[in-house]
Amino acid sequence: MSVAKLRSSILILHRNPELTVLPGKLSTLKDLYSIKIDHNQIKDPPEIEQILTKGIKPSQTIKRVLREKLHDSESYRGVKLMIVGPQVSIQCS
Repeated sequence: MSVAKLRSSILILHRNPELTVLPGKLSTLKDLYSIKIDHNQIKDPPEIEQILTKGIKPSQTIKRVLREKLHDSESYRGVKLMIVGPQVSIQCS
């Protein structure tokens, strides 16, 4: 069964010592609001251990990290607004 076909709001994976990788596909679960993954040896993505230590909205943060992994992207907080379109020059008279 594919992970993307799961229809659950809570995913409990804690206490699985052989679990070392969380697949990016977990981020595609629309109904998922809680992920319990404590007491595991997750190495990939490496941010997971730090997220669990902080404990601030870990499920949402884990989904964000997995989504970024799935799309092979990185967070960039330097851009607040970007406008893309043709350049229009305005002349004042």
